[in-house]
Amino acid sequence: MESITVFTPTYNRGNIIKRLYCSLKKQTCKDFVWLVVDDGSTDSTEKLIKKWQLENEIKIEYLKQDNLGKSMAHNKAVEMTTTEIFMCLDSNDVITPNAIEMVLKCWEKVKLNENIVGIMSQKKVQFKDIKREMKVKQLPGYIKIKHDKKPGGKAFNDRYYIEKEKANDGYVETTLGEAYRKFGLKGEAMLVFRTTEVKKYQFPKIQKEKFVPEAYLYNLIDRDGKLVVLNRTLCVHRYQMDGYTFNMSKLIKNNPKGYLLYVNQKINSDYTFRSLFFDYIRYISVAGIAGEKDVIKKAHNKIVALMAYPFGVIFYLLRYKRV
Repeated sequence: MESITVFTPTYNRGNIIKRLYCSLKKQTCKDFVWLVVDDGSTDSTEKLIKKWQLENEIKIEYLKQDNLGKSMAHNKAVEMTTTEIFMCLDSNDVITPNAIEMVLKCWEKVKLNENIVGIMSQKKVQFKDIKREMKVKQLPGYIKIKHDKKPGGKAFNDRYYIEKEKANDGYVETTLGEAYRKFGLKGEAMLVFRTTEVKKYQFPKIQKEKFVPEAYLYNLIDRDGKLVVLNRTLCVHRYQMDGYTFNMSKLIKNNPKGYLLYVNQKINSDYTFRSLFFDYIRYISVAGIAGEKDVIKKAHNKIVALMAYPFGVIFYLLRYKRV
């Protein structure tokens, strides 16, 4: 049996998914299965995947489901996974030829540590349609990633990383939340999880909605252990103008209850007044769309919620009313 499942959720991405397939074919280590969950595509996706299955260059499992959203596709993929570790690559991702090999080598070194739930590696991010790349604030210790055609160089390179590396058998350990909150990470990360860990949790199914932020699940996993930071850039993520990132306001407005689950989760674990204040603004701005009533009365911290209320109303008017 293969060691790692590479899961790709896709919906009408027949025009771009070939880039990911080609990068998977070029892997120096083929100890993986590519699991594609098609969320009801109406384009050429199914035809392409079945053609690639016949080519037999890599092992491919394909499932087509009704259009239930990425969250439900993720739940199904985790349910189907039998390998030791699990990673998600979007249809607009591309990985370096040695990516699987490096992930598995890293995993062999850390998998006996029960406190380690997975691996993270920062992605290089590109904007295909507007011909520029996103400038992201890196983790402490990151040097600026060279935006060349062949990522794969070191992402950490200073005393901070070297000292942490010596203290943790060669790898920095962090939760994903700490990486963003404490170290100022922005942008995308390639994430690999123990399958036994990711099988503990599912995205909730919400009637008439198709989206729950991925961070909802990652926050649950953060409570169980740490990720080791793989000190290489192994994945390039190319944003699409019709993707989630550029249409987040519309996505949230159409799926307000799923979004509020995530924001409420954050409110219950916020560490500072600042983060609590801004999360209440986010919650209040969407609560009306979701049909929530008595927001202040039900608030965990009524004083902060009351302070945030007028800003939440303004945020709703600016971000969601005209979407």
